[in-house]
Amino acid sequence: MNAVRRNTDYPEAHIGAAEVRDAMPHRGRTPDDDPSPEQIEIYRRMTPGRRLEIAEQMYWSARRMKKAWLRTQHPDWTDAEIEAELTRHFRHARLAGVDSHARGVD
Repeated sequence: MNAVRRNTDYPEAHIGAAEVRDAMPHRGRTPDDDPSPEQIEIYRRMTPGRRLEIAEQMYWSARRMKKAWLRTQHPDWTDAEIEAELTRHFRHARLAGVDSHARGVD
């Protein structure tokens, strides 16, 4: 696996990985999952570019996890079928909170 080159040219580079991880939002949130004042401050100190970098890392991580999950659920699917379903899922991800019947998906 290729090593990922990380950009460390941002003002909050002193923030540890655990702090950044703790500041990241999670799907399926509950009222207790709201960010703490410390997490909010970490994000506020980040440059817009750094926040975008973290968002991109989260996106690709989510794709890898979804792909692995699809492989466990559909071991008979070809790589092309997995990729097609993965693309379909992420293309419509922003509609995930919308009732499937309301948007015409069965």
